[in-house]
This record gives sequence, C-alpha cells and structure tokens, in this order.
Amino acid sequence: MARTLEQIMEVRSAESKARIAARVEELELEHATLVMLRRAVGLTQKQLAETLGVGQDVVSKTEKRADMMLSTLRNFVSATGGTLRMVAEFPDSKPIEIEMFSDLKMPDEEDYVAKAG
Repeated sequence: MARTLEQIMEVRSAESKARIAARVEELELEHATLVMLRRAVGLTQKQLAETLGVGQDVVSKTEKRADMMLSTLRNFVSATGGTLRMVAEFPDSKPIEIEMFSDLKMPDEEDYVAKAG
C-alpha cells in the first residue's frame, strides 16, 4: 500500500526533518518570487519601501507584476542587499554575463510609481 508524504515524514527524526526543511528553503530561493526574496532577507514591504523611497503600495504592486523594467527589478534587488546579474545561456556555449546595469539611473518616486503601476 502506498504511503502519504505525511506518513513518511512522521517517522523521520527531527534532524532529518530539519535537513529536509533547509533544503526545501534553499530550493525555493533558487526560484524565488520578489515576495520570497524580500521575506528571505527579513524585510517588510514598509521597510523596503522606505529604503526605495516609495510608498508601501508601490512595493506591493511591484511584487505582483509579471513584467517590469530592468531598472525597477535592479532597484528592488539592490534595496534587499543583493546585486542583480543578467546571464544569457546558449546551447553548446558557456553562459555570458550581460553587463549593462551600471548605466541605469536610480528612478525617483514618480518614475518608480509609473513603472510599477
């Protein structure tokens, strides 16, 4: 008879469950949404908004967007303490990092709101 995941996890040791939870978190962050990214560094939307110099509503809208300007994404990542890198991958070739973010200006709130809205 097949067992459920809950039944399998029930018999695992606390140490094993902790290793599994840590690995799940690691895998989730490899494919993180902006919400997950913000939470992973322990920031609220309000705190991130203050760092970006925008309102909390702008952060909320940005986190829900499926499409945005690269400068908006770069600023979001930078405000969480990270660095945005863009890499192009091709079959039969090593990845190529695209260096273009140093030329992007930091937007003021009106620019950010217009791009996020």
